[in-house]
Amino acid sequence: MEQFKSEKKQRFILVKVGEITVVFPSEIVAEIGIIDRNKIMNLPFYSDRLKGCIYYNGKIISLVELKTILEVDSLFNKEQLIVVCLNEKADQLQGIGLIAEQVLGSKNQEELPPELWTNQAKKVKLFKLEMLDQNIWELQNYYSKSN
Repeated sequence: MEQFKSEKKQRFILVKVGEITVVFPSEIVAEIGIIDRNKIMNLPFYSDRLKGCIYYNGKIISLVELKTILEVDSLFNKEQLIVVCLNEKADQLQGIGLIAEQVLGSKNQEELPPELWTNQAKKVKLFKLEMLDQNIWELQNYYSKSN
């Protein structure tokens, strides 16, 4: 994420999750969409962090709730969800959808708090690809309750 510090014209997209504002570099965001909660297909043999997947705009998108990544308490439970879809610049996370509570808008780097770049901000977090565990994509052990 160091490359974002030097680019003064870089735009960032801000979303809200609980009490935390998550800042995404706009260059890794393909789109922001709204999906119906009842259209999510559960993936029971994967990590709890993987909410499920959905067919959206001709693609299957894996969904991850930002609140589970950030370990934030949130009572957010709407029927329509805001999803930040990542593009090819997000490397191995291309095509993933991150569920947020609210879109706050976009800002230039100089409009963001300086402590964001030093990881000292408590209520504002810069989204980093490393926030997602790689084992989120691995099948989890399944134990039948009948055994």
